[in-house]
Amino acid sequence: IVVLCDVSGSVYTMAKVMLTLIYSLSSQFRQVRSFAFIDDMVEITAYFENDEMEETVERVLQDHWKNGVASSDYGQAFREFESDYMSIVGPRSTVIIFGDARNNGRLTEHHIVEQMKKRAKRLLWLNPERSDSWNMGDSEVNAYLPFCTEFRECRNYDQLEEFIHKLSA
Repeated sequence: IVVLCDVSGSVYTMAKVMLTLIYSLSSQFRQVRSFAFIDDMVEITAYFENDEMEETVERVLQDHWKNGVASSDYGQAFREFESDYMSIVGPRSTVIIFGDARNNGRLTEHHIVEQMKKRAKRLLWLNPERSDSWNMGDSEVNAYLPFCTEFRECRNYDQLEEFIHKLSA
């Protein structure tokens, strides 16, 4: 499992929930590689190896929250993932992207998501926004949607629980 988690301002509250999910996945599955980004992609796998869940989530956010810089740049993050980590994605991989796909007018680099999908068994995207707000303003959902095995709204614990159940089935 490879998880890419947007921790920018627009998803900050739900990012805490997703980091908690990553913590849980790391304790249940042997091979979970996890990454956080606002614009730079940072591997956070080691954070989930020893600490308590709440401490881990807070430490990830403290270490990678860029002094108030909160505008995501998915294109930059995906370029860094492609350059530094794409080799970890293989035919047995499940890639999970968590984020609102709001790219603040920057390049989407959706071809990198397409490349991830071609390499992986499946690519799942969890979006914490209501689906009726997708593709409005700076939302780039339509750029990424064609390359996802599944693209779903995930705004609350019921939706997250449904996703986890489906993931482990």
